[in-house]
Amino acid sequence: MAIVKHTVAVLCKHLNFLYDLELKSETFRQAKFNKCEEKSIEQFWNVLSALGNCEFDNETNKIKDFLNKLGYTRSKFYDLDLNTTNARELLFALAFIISKGELDRIVKKKCQKSLFHIDSTLRDSKNDINFSLNALKDENDLANSIEWIKGKANYNKTVAKEYELSINNVLEKLRALNDMEYARLFLNNTKEIIQMLDNHDQWLKKEAAFWEWMNTVIIEDQKGNNSLRP
Repeated sequence: MAIVKHTVAVLCKHLNFLYDLELKSETFRQAKFNKCEEKSIEQFWNVLSALGNCEFDNETNKIKDFLNKLGYTRSKFYDLDLNTTNARELLFALAFIISKGELDRIVKKKCQKSLFHIDSTLRDSKNDINFSLNALKDENDLANSIEWIKGKANYNKTVAKEYELSINNVLEKLRALNDMEYARLFLNNTKEIIQMLDNHDQWLKKEAAFWEWMNTVIIEDQKGNNSLRP
């Protein structure tokens, strides 16, 4: 039981830091038995909204659309509204989102926007297709060529920005290595990313225990379903 409580606490810490929430391990335990308070229900809706990057303004439709696109098929969830007391269904939905790798994707995305990221997928334009002016036969060909040039110009601007961002990131790191004052500034500018990565690392180490606990939630749900049968 202590392992489970610590595991859920690690997940709560991770989600709370990412989205400024107030999830607690006790909330998850109560959700297992469908005994959450109204505030806890709201917290579950909030975290579902945050993970789905969808607006949550007294409506659940966008959250449901997000889960539907992920392939979530549990019909009970789609019957819920904001006044629901069925916290277990919200817990199932949260677990499904995590199982689809959304938490990993969000952490990776935040890292890509940070000073730690070096874009290793910058596009190589050496093999770009060119056109010949001699191949232009009519005004339609000329119009298409002009559009091609415009697109090429925009493409080059995008590539230039990507290179500039990557170079600046590298320079930030080099300065931090060679200047103590700048190193302190670098650490200050990246402390949130460092904390997020530490939280994520702790979560990955405990994740297996979370899924074992979710099996007990499923069993608890099945008990309730069986009790409704004649």
